[in-house]
Amino acid sequence: MGYRSLIEKSVGKAFDLMGDLADSVQLVAKSDVAFNFGTMSTVEDAVQETYTVKAYVGEAARYSGKDTKRYVKREVTIDSNAITSLEAYDEVVYDSLTWKIAPEYTDDGFLKIFTIVRGDA
Repeated sequence: MGYRSLIEKSVGKAFDLMGDLADSVQLVAKSDVAFNFGTMSTVEDAVQETYTVKAYVGEAARYSGKDTKRYVKREVTIDSNAITSLEAYDEVVYDSLTWKIAPEYTDDGFLKIFTIVRGDA
């Protein structure tokens, strides 16, 4: 067994053992336009796919000020093996709230770490 597979198994085990530190987040992929054959018209923002993964969600950081917009952001960590690519998703449902996924993220092959944002950011 190589180091890569050993680390991948350890990451999976760590997520299994997180207990109440781990949360379920639902990744939501949306298309710009879908077609409704019943009404024979286009429908904007039709949900194509949702996928629930186990994640560690960091504490909320709130930002507001005279020159900045008000928003809340959180850092999310998931197992890289949970999904192949984060680019297919643009929203996350966490704690019954819909969050936007920030475009920048890191993926070292073991963990995907990305930021979710709510508000005017």
